[in-house]
Amino acid sequence: MSTTIFAEPSEPETGASRWGGRPIVELVFLLVSGGVLFWLAFESGGYALVPRDLVGIAIWWTIALTVALGLWPRARLTRGVWATGGLLITVAAFTGFAGFWAKSTEGAFDAYARVLVYVGV
Repeated sequence: MSTTIFAEPSEPETGASRWGGRPIVELVFLLVSGGVLFWLAFESGGYALVPRDLVGIAIWWTIALTVALGLWPRARLTRGVWATGGLLITVAAFTGFAGFWAKSTEGAFDAYARVLVYVGV
């Protein structure tokens, strides 16, 4: 009687095309996110208004579309993720309210937009 300890590897769930043991979707995500980070680093680290706002708009549209189309991962989030997200949203709210008492409303709104990009990331 022979027993099998290790099963044969199965085909990937999201299609038959794999490269280096990873699904193509993961590799595309890796290349796109790495390219965006390189571009932000090249554009003064993302502190300039235009690159940061472009990335922020792209991030929030991506989040909205993946949730609307049901592509968002359905795994339950841990308490640490909820705590970190809640703290970032609290910082964003306080930064947004700072426009009411700040000397420069434009500067406060710029900081608010920056924090919203951080929340999206």
